[in-house]
Amino acid sequence: MREDRRPPYFTTIEIIRTVANSLNTKLSNKAIDDAVFKTDIDYREINRLISEGIVDPIRQQVDVNFSEFLDDWIENFIAEYLSVVASISMDGLSRADGTPILLKYFFPKYVSTLLHSIHEKVGGPSPTLLLDSKDRAVAVALNWIADHEGGWGQFVQGCTKEQKDRISAWKRGDDLPTLQYIELLQMWSQGPWPEFVNWARVRILLLVARALDWSRKQDLEGIAITAIREAVWSAEAKGDFAGIVRSFQNLKMQQFGQALPLLAYVQQGLRRTIPKKFSDKEQGLKNIRKARKMLGKLDPCATTDCWFDLHEGRWNVFAGNLDRACEYYKKAFDGSLYRSGDNLKELIAESMVVAASLTRPDKVFLKRLKNVAITLDYDISSVASDSMSKKNVASDFIEDWEIGLWKAHFITIFPKEGLFPGTNYPDVTPRLGPLVIMDFDTIKPDYRNPDRRIKVGDTWQKTYPQIVWFAEIEKTDVVEKLIAKGADVNAFSDSKDTAILMALEAINAFSSDSTMDDSLYKLLVECPHKPETLNTRTLKKRLLPLISAVESGKAEVVQKLLEMGADPNLRGKTDEQTPLNVCLKYLRLLKNTEKFWENQAASPLTPEALDSIRRHCGGLAGFALDDQKRFFETANKDQSYKTMRLEFQNQMTRKALEHVSVADLREIALLLLESGADANAEHSAPLPGYTPMMLAAELGETDIFRAMLKHGGDPTKTYIAPRNGQSVNCLAIADYFGADEIADLVRH
Repeated sequence: MREDRRPPYFTTIEIIRTVANSLNTKLSNKAIDDAVFKTDIDYREINRLISEGIVDPIRQQVDVNFSEFLDDWIENFIAEYLSVVASISMDGLSRADGTPILLKYFFPKYVSTLLHSIHEKVGGPSPTLLLDSKDRAVAVALNWIADHEGGWGQFVQGCTKEQKDRISAWKRGDDLPTLQYIELLQMWSQGPWPEFVNWARVRILLLVARALDWSRKQDLEGIAITAIREAVWSAEAKGDFAGIVRSFQNLKMQQFGQALPLLAYVQQGLRRTIPKKFSDKEQGLKNIRKARKMLGKLDPCATTDCWFDLHEGRWNVFAGNLDRACEYYKKAFDGSLYRSGDNLKELIAESMVVAASLTRPDKVFLKRLKNVAITLDYDISSVASDSMSKKNVASDFIEDWEIGLWKAHFITIFPKEGLFPGTNYPDVTPRLGPLVIMDFDTIKPDYRNPDRRIKVGDTWQKTYPQIVWFAEIEKTDVVEKLIAKGADVNAFSDSKDTAILMALEAINAFSSDSTMDDSLYKLLVECPHKPETLNTRTLKKRLLPLISAVESGKAEVVQKLLEMGADPNLRGKTDEQTPLNVCLKYLRLLKNTEKFWENQAASPLTPEALDSIRRHCGGLAGFALDDQKRFFETANKDQSYKTMRLEFQNQMTRKALEHVSVADLREIALLLLESGADANAEHSAPLPGYTPMMLAAELGETDIFRAMLKHGGDPTKTYIAPRNGQSVNCLAIADYFGADEIADLVRH
């Protein structure tokens, strides 16, 4: 990438490489160099490069506790930086414009906070002294060490002449201490010394000081160091970053003065939702080309190219040229990364529906779009981590149902009235809303072809092996005949439904619409099943056979699934729960139904909760997480929706209490633990990091908790309380909820 064409924001890997170089931890890490200017790096790689390029070397060569502290700080800083990249546009600005803005108005407050935190944890010279304009930080650190580490003088006396010369060179600023020298420093001189030297502190101070001096050498104009020094002196942030960026953009726009009226005309004329006239088609393209030519002379760094690519992409959509439109959207996407702030969110949405609506959906482009959406926290991963190949393929980022969802919303993003007159796209029945079948009796079994696959649905169609379809509608006699004719009980529908899953859902005591008729289950459970059949969850709602067995409330059903090969630690449901966690959550419901529903209502609207709405609404709420949030907030204001929700809760509670007891769920929990269920598995709800063991402590389930201890449960494991940032373990949970017996178990 040409230097003058780089985006105004630094890429995440540029920041990681800069930090690694300042600390001398990168060394020959080629992966960082290869990825440094990649604006759409695999989101999974970021933490790996932080670990390999920064944290691991410090853990091995400096200090374990400091490496963990720095790891937390870098993770939080990168998250905050990406939130700014995702929300504050630097459109119209070049790398030369963006660099001084970031160095002066963004980074200093974070570096200042870091230096103060290190000083509080480690001691040493104050950040003000380290940043003194007259002295190098390494010299300040060495002087402080000499004055405060009683054994330092004796240590230096025991060094060779070459080693003493090296320390002097560091002090003069002729050379910077390398990570290797910092690690081996303790071994330069033979003790014993009259007083103790805190070598961990010495290593940390020298490392921090060398990072500051390295940064000073790179910052030739002194912009960053001066701003950091000012931030250290003052607790107040220097200016509103978004406002400062806007002021620079306004100055830049003045250079485009003569082109501004034409740019405004292009933008207004190519809005997605406004009706178009026949003449707008030819005139719109002329305006784009004319404006692009004008800006080519006024904008040598091509900071506006992505804006033109977006509008030319839209023009091609309006004109019916979807393949050509997609190529322009790709260019617009590439040019907008680390540049366009929240404008990128709309661009990604448009690009998704275009790429998904091609005759052959562009999965490579869709993968890139979803990856960036996850990186910038616009969305969350739809693919379970244990299903990922780690090979950066499309299936690691997107699922087929998502492609259908994006395609279904093409007309939402590009309504027909916004197209140029005469443009028509082939009518495709969108897979929106529930699958509706008007007449079940028209679907007849084909016993001559027992493994026949059929398409079902009037609103949209879904492909089933007929044995799965007749299992779903609980035609036990038909399923029995199909099996007798040789039908494959391991067959999957196109969304990974199986006959055994349908049978288990029929006896789901926590589902308001199940019949609780176990005849189909009794039939199918006697048929041999492959482990894959029992351990595959459905694509969208993530229904998992063993979780459905838990929801039957019958220990013998769970036992049978485990004997057939079900894995007790696979996750299911939209929020990725283990069967053990599901069991304990329903135990909470049965023990205190009122409190359970109060907690449900008070639960935060997390990205995982929004994704759950998306998976259950059949596309009616849109496809982006923001769409789900608007849908939920609107529904929550509707009294009829509140009434329906309350009735659903009451029906579910009555049914669960009728068919399942607390004793049943306790038996199932113990059975899962005996079968190897992980009591330490972390979940996203009720709070990130919560485990089944914590849930058992909260519920005061002493026998279950004792079994967890027996089977490897770790009561010292913690989650972070969002209110105060404190680490909370099982003992704290037991004390808070008055589970005295469990508290005693943990203490003793």
